[in-house]
Amino acid sequence: MVRMHPRVLVILLSMVFATALFADPSSPIAMTNVDSPDPVSAGSEIIYTITMTNTGGSKVTNVVFTDQLNGVGGPPAQIAAVIEISKGILKRWPITPARVVAHSDIAPNRKIDPGELFPWEWLARLRLALPSPTKNLMDPHWTDAGFLLALERFGYDVTDPLAAIRAFQRRFRPNTIDGIVDGECRAKLLALLLPRPMGDD
Repeated sequence: MVRMHPRVLVILLSMVFATALFADPSSPIAMTNVDSPDPVSAGSEIIYTITMTNTGGSKVTNVVFTDQLNGVGGPPAQIAAVIEISKGILKRWPITPARVVAHSDIAPNRKIDPGELFPWEWLARLRLALPSPTKNLMDPHWTDAGFLLALERFGYDVTDPLAAIRAFQRRFRPNTIDGIVDGECRAKLLALLLPRPMGDD
């Protein structure tokens, strides 16, 4: 699913992919979803409620959605659809690739989607998202507190430091999500904070 905030495109894949919701920015369909408990432990039961509301003055037909409780990437057709929807949104709205973020980037203490297997590098190659920096990296040797200040400046909610660090790793260093601030994390964040974020071209 793709959710719009003013000048931010948020990628969400763990819950519902709604094929008709953002085909038109003036769509009168509003959707809310609530999961409880959140987060859910492995093997535990979860209750998931989807509410779709027609907020317009006319009848809406052919609204289709598919429930995809999937927090680690998503099926290929779903990823392809998210990419196509994202392309359309970025053409219609003044949103830069730096403002295309994961749900876990804006709510790290509550969400982990779209997950570490989401193909951010594919979106980056299409100029739809920032790439994970890999070239000319320099470790600034910040303390953990310094890293959290920099992470907050980059846009993360650092109220829960461990969750914020893991969210950053999930998005920019998905091979190791341990919540530990190391030289690679510091170097990637520094590169992202530069006036022209560095990464793969």
